Amino acid sequence: MTGGIPSDLTVALMIVVLILCCVAAAYLFLKGFQVRNDEHWDRRLKKLSKEKSDRSLPNSERTTALSNKVEKKLATNRLENHRFLHSAPSKKNRGHEVAFVYEHLLASWRMDAGKWQVHYIGGKAAGALGAFLVFLIMVYQNYLPELEWIEQAFLFVLFLIAGSYLPEMLVRRIVRHRQKQIEQVAPDVVDLLLLSVEAGMTFDNALSETKSSIALYEKKISRELDRLSDELIVLPNRSDAFNNLVLRTGSETLRYLSVALSQGEKYGTPIAASLRVVAKESRKRNLSDLEKRSNSLPVLMSLPLMLLILPPVIVVSAGPGFVALMRSLGGSG
Repeated sequence: MTGGIPSDLTVALMIVVLILCCVAAAYLFLKGFQVRNDEHWDRRLKKLSKEKSDRSLPNSERTTALSNKVEKKLATNRLENHRFLHSAPSKKNRGHEVAFVYEHLLASWRMDAGKWQVHYIGGKAAGALGAFLVFLIMVYQNYLPELEWIEQAFLFVLFLIAGSYLPEMLVRRIVRHRQKQIEQVAPDVVDLLLLSVEAGMTFDNALSETKSSIALYEKKISRELDRLSDELIVLPNRSDAFNNLVLRTGSETLRYLSVALSQGEKYGTPIAASLRVVAKESRKRNLSDLEKRSNSLPVLMSLPLMLLILPPVIVVSAGPGFVALMRSLGGSG
């Protein structure tokens, strides 16, 4: 190979070194995220153990269902299942069943968070490795022009950056699509909560009924409401649960709902009145969004007209005159 490229043995050694560096970097990234995630959840566990260790577990159906769900979720992991089965009797005998349920519920959430972090970082590493392989094939198949060694190294770095950024672009697209789906269903959630509260239910029972009803046609927001219901039991401050819902969904309607419910919890205002205001504003906002999209339709419809219809019309109308002009010029010449 020309252009100042080292020998084949040197290139092979550099490839091996680069692959080892990529694997080591991916491993360090994953370990770093795992350590940071564990530290974050350990702080939350310590905070909960201090604030809730002196509380007794309410003897209610919601708490029993929560404990059963935690046990079912942790049964999928052998280590956590072993800890669960061996620590449950001793904790219950010592009267610490509350901390036990809280700890293992947060442990199950930590398992989910760690799983998605591994997928994200692993996807970026796989994208970079795939870009490296594509670059290697292009070089050895002579698809690239004859470049100097420094130019090919710069192009190699660009390939790595593009390959590692591609999974992030896909994740952002998935996140935007998910937020759009949740935002479309959020007004229905507020309406169902309002109907349930006005029927005489408490907010927690209304949330449970809404979660069951909305799950029939939208699973994503149903899972978020399920997580909200669990956090309302676990977290010491109910406002934290509402804020976490907004952070996970990114929905404007749920953000207004969170603010209204947090103020209702803080100042003791009627929840039904707050829900009615949020439902009205969410419907107005959806109507304004539809009007904005309908107003942009004429501009969007003019693009096919200019690109597909207007050029043939110009050719048909001006074509004969142009041909006659060319013939006259050719005859006169």
